[in-house]
Order: sequence, then structure tokens, then C-alpha cells
Amino acid sequence: MKRIIYSLMVVLIIIITVGCGSKKEVKKVESKKEVDYKSIYMEVLEGKRNFVNEDDKEITFNDYLNTEKGNMDSAKVTYTYIDFDNKDSIKHEEMLVLTETNDGYFLILNYDEYVDKVYGIYKNYRDMIYVKSDGSIYSSGGANASYVYKLILDKNKYEEVVLAENNEGMYKIDNKEVTKDEYDNYLEEFNKKDSVSYTDYKNIELNSDNTSSTNNVSVANKENSIYGTYYLELTDGTIVTDGSGTIILNSDNTCSYYSGWSDMVCTSYTVSNNNVCLNLQETGGNKCFTLNGNILSDTYENYIKNGD
Repeated sequence: MKRIIYSLMVVLIIIITVGCGSKKEVKKVESKKEVDYKSIYMEVLEGKRNFVNEDDKEITFNDYLNTEKGNMDSAKVTYTYIDFDNKDSIKHEEMLVLTETNDGYFLILNYDEYVDKVYGIYKNYRDMIYVKSDGSIYSSGGANASYVYKLILDKNKYEEVVLAENNEGMYKIDNKEVTKDEYDNYLEEFNKKDSVSYTDYKNIELNSDNTSSTNNVSVANKENSIYGTYYLELTDGTIVTDGSGTIILNSDNTCSYYSGWSDMVCTSYTVSNNNVCLNLQETGGNKCFTLNGNILSDTYENYIKNGD
């Protein structure tokens, strides 16, 4: 009898143990929702979402365009997607926006999902003349100054990691001095890489400055003659005199304008107070500068008059 009772108790314990195990809760692991970066960037272009500029101000895309437009009435906007730095091993792409007014300029849109904000970084066209699919970039500061680099992005700030450079005939690759032939071979391999391909967005009408202009340049000449040749000043303070960044204003109201090595085909210019606007056949619009003494300047570049 004792054996029977003992056997029944063992069976009962087994049944209770198995039963409890079958009721164990299984935790569900929810996969993280994938962020649709491309739709978020398009919301910025469409004006449905603001972005934070380099001054930490939230602005619209149209605000940005009208700040950079010079005297243009419209802007052709194209874009592409590229992963510049693959930061923290999290693969996501930024949007690179090219605005084709005057000599052109870039806006890099960078979305931070942790704060749900888009950040914007401005880049001059000369800073990103050639952009490759692997994120490497070619920049030119004139005939004897160029470099290849990659960008490390941090919201609306960035760091340039220089891969190769030519600084007034001093050549380096990976921060080591090399010969001109080695540098040229590096550029040859760089040029073989696939370049990014831009998609047309649309032409955007820009706000009018509501300023009048006149062809009577004598108004500005009463205190200071604007006629002459102006050379581009680089970020290190040196002046480009090789013809790659030049503005020439003639007394007969004709002009020349080279942005980099590109002839923008300046046909004439107008002057109103201290504003000088070049009429450009290449872009079908105007490029405007502020005249201050012997300097023609826009938001990002200074051209200094020869001999002053």
C-alpha cells in the first residue's frame, strides 16, 4: 500500500512540474521599426518639415534657398542619396541637394532619429566638385590647390578627413608626402570611381528682392571706382591669381566672371547703391555681390580688387 501511495505521489509531482512548465510566458521581442529616411528628407524639400541649420536655427527649405539665391528668380533643385560616413556602423543615407543657381551650392540633410530632427550643412560648389558613390569628394581651391576628402557628420557640424592633397605643389596621401606622379595616379584612380547621380526635383520660384538696379555705374563711382579685376580670396587668406576665380568689370559695362575654371559668360552688370549684379549667360540669371571698398563679396566668398 505504501508503495502504491509513493508511486502516485511521484506521478502527481511530475504532472504538476510539466504543467507549470507549459504555462511559462514567452516574451515577445518586437523588431525596431525601420526609419524611412528618404520620405523624411522629401518632407524638408516640400516644406512640410524644417531643418536645423549650422547656426542652430530651424528654417524651411525655401528660407534657405532665398538666403543663398543672390539675385536669381528661380532655382533648379536636384538631389541624391549617399552614406557619407556610415557613422556608428548604422547604415543610413543623407540627402545631398544641389541648387543650380549662379555657380551652384550644396545642402547636406542629415536625419537624427533619436531626436527626430533633420540637420542641414551648407557646402560651396567648389568644395564638392566631384562626389563619388563611396563618399569621397574632390575639392578645388584653384589650379595649384586641391584635395580629396571624406566627411564625418555630427548633426549640423562636420569634420573633413583629408585623404590626399595638393597644397601649392606639396603633395600628400594619407598625410604622408608623396611625389606629383603619385598624387596624379591617386587622382586617376579617384576619377575611375562611380560618381553620384542626381535626380531632378523641380524649379522653385524665389522671392523678389524688390530692389531696383540701374546701368548707370557712375552712381557708385562718385566715391570709389569699381572698374578693374577682382581675384578670389581663399579661406587661408591667399589670393587666386591664376584666372580660376576672377571678376572683371569694364567701364563699357561689359564683364567677365570665372567661377573656378568655369566661364560663366558675363554679358553685362548693373549697380544699385553698393550692390553689383552680374548678368550671366551660362545660368540665364544674375549673380550679385556687395561692394565694400575694394572687395566684392557674397555670403561665402570675397573677390579682392587687383592693385588695392
